[in-house]
Amino acid sequence: MQAINNLEHSEQVELEDLSYEFMTNAFTIFEEEIAETEQKVPALNLIVTTMYTLTCFSSENFETLVSNAISFSSKLLKKNM
Repeated sequence: MQAINNLEHSEQVELEDLSYEFMTNAFTIFEEEIAETEQKVPALNLIVTTMYTLTCFSSENFETLVSNAISFSSKLLKKNM
């Protein structure tokens, strides 16, 4: 995923949909396939860290991904309380 940052801006725009789909699939796998909280915390950390470094998303797509990350983080926080 991070290799997309090495591309020119016009190439990044062309690959934004694919990158967005990749990130949404990461959230789907996170939600459906990882059951243990101890595994979810580092997995979500990796997703958020990767998302933070990417420059290919429009502000709208980035905000949607950030909202998903916040939602999952909130759920984890409630479980730990």
